[in-house]
Amino acid sequence: MVTLEAMMDLSERLVALGLSGYEARAYLALLRREGATPAEAARVAGLPRQRVYDVLRTLAERDLVMVVPGDHLRYAAADPKSAMAALVQAKRQAMADLERDADDLVEQLTPVWDQGRDRGAPLQYVEVLRDRASAAARVSALINGAEHEYLAFVRPPFFTQPTSDDNHEKAQVIRAIHDRSSLSYPQIAEHAKQAAAAGQAIRIVDSLPLKGVIVDRRVAALHLPDPVAGDTQYTTVVIEHPDMAELLAYAFEALWKTGVAPDEALGEDG
Repeated sequence: MVTLEAMMDLSERLVALGLSGYEARAYLALLRREGATPAEAARVAGLPRQRVYDVLRTLAERDLVMVVPGDHLRYAAADPKSAMAALVQAKRQAMADLERDADDLVEQLTPVWDQGRDRGAPLQYVEVLRDRASAAARVSALINGAEHEYLAFVRPPFFTQPTSDDNHEKAQVIRAIHDRSSLSYPQIAEHAKQAAAAGQAIRIVDSLPLKGVIVDRRVAALHLPDPVAGDTQYTTVVIEHPDMAELLAYAFEALWKTGVAPDEALGEDG
């Protein structure tokens, strides 16, 4: 005799083959009898009377049960071999349909994917640097590669000391805006004076929100302080996008008009 635990296991395995829980229980109930009325099937399978007719009709459509000829409506289970074959065939058909749908989707989606590749990666013009040494080297390379114009926003903190190593000979326009607080650093103040004396245009403003450079109005490098850690941690973002560089240049020009020369600023501070 098949135990209740075994029947539950069989039911779960039938569900795995594609039957609903009610359908599995109804088939197993009929399997143990030569035939049963819907009411008898509902009682043996433990199904609601109002659902058993739909369940048996669906099983009949799937060739898992058959109607027994006679004066009263009775159902009998198909033999397990043919019933399992019907379930497996239904699974195969569903898989074949799924494969056809997948092939159709591949055909429709591939042109969209190809179009996206033609446009390139949307952020390929953005470079993010978190290492200070790498960021300093990248910005130095940008400055040295300036062909026409080099604009700089200068403010503390300073991770490297100012030097004259950067090659600005190619750039025809060299301008820098310093945050006034940078003049409290003797080396920075002296470097600003020397740069101004060498012909670089420098202005001092009361405050700058960020530090960074704009090169040839095609690429910009911005040093962004961590919103939580503040000036102790920076992320450098290099954006090779003329429109963005031009917008930042507009901001530079607006700030430039508000600034004063280094000598004037140092005189005010002194």
